[in-house]
Amino acid sequence: MKLPEVYQLIQTKIHKTLNYYREFGLWKTILRFFESSGVFKRRVFTFLELELKESISAQDQNHGINLVRVREEDLGKVGKYLYEWFEKEEALKRLEAGNVLLVVKDEEKMVFYQWFDMSKKIDLPYLDLSFFIPDGIVYMAYMYTKPEYRRNGIASKARPLVFKYLKENGIRRAFTLVAPNNVGGQKIDKKVGLKEYQTVIYWRLLFLKYYCVEDYQKGSQKVFWGSGRATQELWKTFSK
Repeated sequence: MKLPEVYQLIQTKIHKTLNYYREFGLWKTILRFFESSGVFKRRVFTFLELELKESISAQDQNHGINLVRVREEDLGKVGKYLYEWFEKEEALKRLEAGNVLLVVKDEEKMVFYQWFDMSKKIDLPYLDLSFFIPDGIVYMAYMYTKPEYRRNGIASKARPLVFKYLKENGIRRAFTLVAPNNVGGQKIDKKVGLKEYQTVIYWRLLFLKYYCVEDYQKGSQKVFWGSGRATQELWKTFSK
């Protein structure tokens, strides 16, 4: 990188930091700095679950929405993939590993995405967690609607078909997690029957990890330190 480019990069970072400071104050700016450096991390996520036998009937609710499973050969033909999560190469690796991608299309354009992690081992890098789940349970990893197609109810209409697909493939329960500030995502999840069962507050300082799991309904808490066996049960601590 040339010297003028380095200078421009530094100026941009300074400008963004000052804007963040003006909006959120000194303390949050300091936390953000340490988090971006990898020294410190703080995350909060709400976990939701659904017994699929209680899910909304796809026959009554899909309103003409067609759901398509995308396989490796299908994605390989797509010129441009959704870059907001990961690039096409990473998406292909996920499909090769056995993950499932269901989409709604507008002609040939993918406008709604729903990923599932169908493997036994689940990795949640934003919570520094890895754990194993039993047969019949699936993690709904990513849901996304392209901005220009939002507010049309596509996600709400597609979800019953998603649940139908899971039931037909021997899945009895699904769970997912969403950030508390993602009001739109939570609204869609609850509209189609998913229920909050716990909130996880995660702090990390260097290699020291702390998890506080709170029952969403009763408010009782359980604390986990570190990783490994201690956190294998964290994902279902207050599951109903």
